[in-house]
Amino acid sequence: MVSTGYTAAEYAGIANAAAILGMDEGEFQKTGVYVISFLTAISPTPPDPLRPRPPVDGPQVVATVWSEEEMPMLLSVAEAWGLTPEEMQKFGAVLLAFFVGLTFG
Repeated sequence: MVSTGYTAAEYAGIANAAAILGMDEGEFQKTGVYVISFLTAISPTPPDPLRPRPPVDGPQVVATVWSEEEMPMLLSVAEAWGLTPEEMQKFGAVLLAFFVGLTFG
């Protein structure tokens, strides 16, 4: 299990976007990481480390369970972006919430 903290405003955005897609917040975090993994894989060049790093110590904590089979993907994509698994979850969730906002307003 990997836990990531959000501010109240960030959490509200994640929860709303997750609800639009019919997911819980943990599943939404995981899906966001899969989106970044896909985008990283199709990019012709490796990513630069994401800076500044997303803060993950917010009071609203979302925990995601990663299976033994899924964990290597999380670790690999986090390493590619120079992030911890917790930071990668936040990056993925925030990016996916942005995409949901573009689609559903």
